Amino acid sequence: ASVLTRSRNSDTTHSAVWDLAYFGRKDRRTDLSSDLPLTPERLEWYRQRLTNTLLHLQRTYPKTPLWIRGIHRVGTSGDSASSTSRALYSPSGADSPTEGDWRGATPSTQHSHNYFTDIRCSQIRGMQRVVAHELGLPMFDFGEVWEGWQEHQDKVHPSIYPGGAAYWLPLLHHLKLLSV
Repeated sequence: ASVLTRSRNSDTTHSAVWDLAYFGRKDRRTDLSSDLPLTPERLEWYRQRLTNTLLHLQRTYPKTPLWIRGIHRVGTSGDSASSTSRALYSPSGADSPTEGDWRGATPSTQHSHNYFTDIRCSQIRGMQRVVAHELGLPMFDFGEVWEGWQEHQDKVHPSIYPGGAAYWLPLLHHLKLLSV
């Protein structure tokens, strides 16, 4: 069997951080504040993207248990990850982080550009719950597990300790439940 059709023991997925960065780049390019909630159109775009991704995974690995990992609240450490990151800001206005000329990029000082604001993380987590319910998939809400540990992050991503334990112990629990 090919690598793409081989059965897997389990799979967990989420892309919410990159999707929020995408929205944040677009806001920054148009000088909109990322403190504003996501629009209904953006939430619908995310819902469709997540749904399509999960359906593709289910078709590709039909015998593999799948669950959604909920996004964690980044908190104020997201400011340092968002405001001046070359990987997330293109002065040319390109939508892709691989396009555009990065030299001379300067952040706007007019509006906040923390791409991972609390309201947006909450909206995305809520949409993850909706999709999980619609598709009948379990959701591991890492956001609930990680809440209060934001100071132990490397900007957006939880540090290896205690992030590794906070992430892997509940996932191992989910795997144990699958085997019962």
